[in-house]
Amino acid sequence: MTESIQRKIQEISGKMKILHSHLLEERAKNAKLESDLESLKMSLQEKNEELATKNQQLSEKESQLVQMNEQNTVSMPEESLNRSHEIDELVKEIEYCIGQLRK
Repeated sequence: MTESIQRKIQEISGKMKILHSHLLEERAKNAKLESDLESLKMSLQEKNEELATKNQQLSEKESQLVQMNEQNTVSMPEESLNRSHEIDELVKEIEYCIGQLRK
């Protein structure tokens, strides 16, 4: 009986060693995964900060574009009025010249 008990103890001991090695492997995998997770979190944070910066730059550019568009819209009627005034003056001059030629 002592021999069978001794064998059972050795079997249990062998299984315990195998389980212990599996446990160590899983702990190592877990540590690597935690390290990867932290790295990914930091990368995500950097990307989010970069995205926030890009969104801010985009907002600034949109604001500048709106201002430029407003300035162009305001200046266009003034230019249009100036041209219209110049055309009116040229028409008057042409009419005057035609009138002079008829005399």
